[in-house]
Amino acid sequence: MLALGSFPAVSLASARDRRDEAKKLIAAGTDPADKRKLDKLASEVANRNTFGATAAVIDSQSVKSAEKVGPRLICRVTTRERRSRARSGTFL
Repeated sequence: MLALGSFPAVSLASARDRRDEAKKLIAAGTDPADKRKLDKLASEVANRNTFGATAAVIDSQSVKSAEKVGPRLICRVTTRERRSRARSGTFL
């Protein structure tokens, strides 16, 4: 069963339009609920794959790494520390 929305929030005409769209999808062999989930997932992925979001992640990781390494030169960081950070997701 596919939910089209609650009555006060969704008008009867809008619910009928959504029903007709769902019928068209079913006739084409697509599950409307699965399509809605895929559309929502694609939207979330598109919002996360922006330059700003990526820069924020990299910036937060570099701050964490700088705090852990401190004043040491990066060449002085041991292989064990690098592997530990790689596993935890905080890269140098």
